[in-house]
Amino acid sequence: SVQWSVSQKEGMPTSKLEELMWLSETTVDRERERVPLGNVLSQCKAHMLKFPTVPSFKAAIMSSPGALCVPQLQKTDAQGSIRPRYDVSSLASSFSSSLALALNVSPDWGGSLDDLSLLPFADTPVLATSLVLYPYQIYRARLSGAHAITLLPAALQEKDLGYLSRISRQIGLEVYVVVNSARQIGKVSAQVDGVIVDNRDWSDYKSPKDGGRALGVLRSAEFGAFVEGQEERPAVIVQ
Repeated sequence: SVQWSVSQKEGMPTSKLEELMWLSETTVDRERERVPLGNVLSQCKAHMLKFPTVPSFKAAIMSSPGALCVPQLQKTDAQGSIRPRYDVSSLASSFSSSLALALNVSPDWGGSLDDLSLLPFADTPVLATSLVLYPYQIYRARLSGAHAITLLPAALQEKDLGYLSRISRQIGLEVYVVVNSARQIGKVSAQVDGVIVDNRDWSDYKSPKDGGRALGVLRSAEFGAFVEGQEERPAVIVQ
């Protein structure tokens, strides 16, 4: 098992990403006190016997040039609450004809893994976006019904990124790395299913109106090397 945590928290976070890392670690600590890792592993194994295969988020995204990935958030850092009455079931139903659904399950954005159990359909692949720091979160995502997860190279050491990616794929979850710089995509040596290029500045989570940050990543030599290093063509999503 992996034995590491985010740096010792002292003073105030230096960026929005660091703040989210601290919050994520605190949330995981509480969840592990309530449901220990051993229990989650046992439940996950039983769930995988019942549902050995899951819909492919990648296949849905890449099956059509016009594939639609619909993100569902309750709140954003910049706008605060954007859906005071956050009804996951009705929101998902309104997009039931979509090819894929991205559901933010991070408490930091008003979501929860419990939201996955409220989805009214089982055949639409779901990407559970959250700040994953520990294997515990991956097992919980699979147990809750996620089909794919996100990993952030900016929040993980390269060896941990590879380790968490391998765990995810071993239990049937697709892996998408989220990056907003060429340096971050350069850290990704693990095999993944796709990449999400984020146009936001993670120091404050604000987006340039011209999309320049994302374009810079897509045009970089590091991005080209990442694609070439993957055994299969990765899905590419820009947000």
